[in-house]
Amino acid sequence: MSAGLNHGFRYGYVTVFGLVLGIWTQLLILGVGLGALISASATAFTVVKWLGVAYLVWLGIAQWRAPTRPMVALSDTGEVISRRTLILKAWMINVINPKGTVFLLAVVPQFINLSQPLLAQYLIIGATLAFTDMVSWPATRRWLPGCWAP
Repeated sequence: MSAGLNHGFRYGYVTVFGLVLGIWTQLLILGVGLGALISASATAFTVVKWLGVAYLVWLGIAQWRAPTRPMVALSDTGEVISRRTLILKAWMINVINPKGTVFLLAVVPQFINLSQPLLAQYLIIGATLAFTDMVSWPATRRWLPGCWAP
């Protein structure tokens, strides 16, 4: 959002590619970790799954109770930033964000069927996450008119 507010819609949309790459990186790491957990204990996987449910419920309640805050652009320094830099920054934000990891750890197990091949499931989850990011970003232009420079 800040890239869109500070550099315009097109550059903000380019940033989504970096965010998606970051999600895919985290999903890869998570898949390896969950795979090891599943191999070690199906019970431990079930515990992680239910802890994820509790975390998602807590997030929902916290968001519902949170006060609203207006979105404002950061002060624009006027510097020209490359698309590559925006993608790299967005990738880094998602890769090192522990909240993203915890969120994926809470969500992904809910959609894993242990009796089916895991790789196909992770690919579908990754594609779905990428699709929702790519589709929801343009929708913010409609929700926040006036925030997007051409």
